[in-house]
Amino acid sequence: HGYMAEAAAEPNGDSALIREHNCVLRAVAEKFPEVCVAEEKFLAEFLGAVVERRKHIASGSSCCEYCVKDKAGLGTGG
Repeated sequence: HGYMAEAAAEPNGDSALIREHNCVLRAVAEKFPEVCVAEEKFLAEFLGAVVERRKHIASGSSCCEYCVKDKAGLGTGG
């Protein structure tokens, strides 16, 4: 079934959400939660953005949800 992912802009316009409604790594993540940390890091590196996981299937949520913000828009200098 893949990740069954969707992306949407936040109403405030300064970030976006990525939601994964299926976890292809669920069985592994239940035993090795570090794969979820690696996924968050991968998304941040791939997108060149700040990524924060807000929801987590392995913790009982109905989806994994990531908030994505542009590094340049945070005033951190990159």
